Amino acid sequence: MIQSLLFWEVLFGAVVGYWLLPPRLRDGFLFFVSAGYLATLAPWSVAGLIGLTALFKLLSPRLVGETRTAERILVVSVLAVSASLAFFKFAPPILTALHGSRVESMVLVPLGISYYSFKLIHYAVEVARENIEPAPWDTFLAYMFLFPTFTAGPIERYDHLLAHRESRLSRDMVVEGGTRIVIGLIKTGFVSELVRQVMSLGIPNNAFLLDHLATTSTPQVWLVILRTYLLVYLGFSGYTDVAIGASRLFGIGIMENFNFPIFARSISEYWSRWHMSLSRWCQAYVYMPTLARARSPYLALNA
Repeated sequence: MIQSLLFWEVLFGAVVGYWLLPPRLRDGFLFFVSAGYLATLAPWSVAGLIGLTALFKLLSPRLVGETRTAERILVVSVLAVSASLAFFKFAPPILTALHGSRVESMVLVPLGISYYSFKLIHYAVEVARENIEPAPWDTFLAYMFLFPTFTAGPIERYDHLLAHRESRLSRDMVVEGGTRIVIGLIKTGFVSELVRQVMSLGIPNNAFLLDHLATTSTPQVWLVILRTYLLVYLGFSGYTDVAIGASRLFGIGIMENFNFPIFARSISEYWSRWHMSLSRWCQAYVYMPTLARARSPYLALNA
């Protein structure tokens, strides 16, 4: 997405328009810009997700209160979103294995379905717990479809977004956002290409390695594994830097996703530094609820 000139044109125009508008119109403007840009990537996916979001928003007031109806709506909402996410994630590879790629192509995976689903479940649970107030329509839609973070995160919490918003444009905001974007572009561009060149070792890609595995030395295999890891890390964390920086230009402080995981001294510390927004989401909505109900740390860890 960030390789497209359109992304940068939309970002520049959206930032200028956002700050020229009065505060009461900004969230609605941000939603329409985000939805319009995302529709250029996957129009039917975005249209479907907007419809689903509107339906959920209409039902969300019934989540509030300790009633049986509220509990049922919450359970149905979470199960429906989880089932949809599982279907779109696992159906394509299963269909490919059973029937070939022609059948897989019939399953159109909605753009950004994973991060969308995680945010929707978070919002539903927190509203039901009365930890957050139901959001106004424009703020909720802007939160769900914020285009810098829509396709690859981080998984922003609604309460975190509200607590880290600024209503006035400042020099520091522009400098911080611009600097973070530049860092992300350096990671995904210059540093990634440097890693490819320095660690090429005559093995251009992983497919080549698999085809010539019998004649490849063990040190070469490990270096290719390290190269693959570094490229994944640089690409993912670089995109996250751009997403955080771009959001900062709108006065929104998005939560961090990486904290130098390559410097971790243990496996547990590593996972606390890698994709932190997902780790915290799993802890809040998978591990802790399972632990509370089953009272078994072993079961919660394997949930």
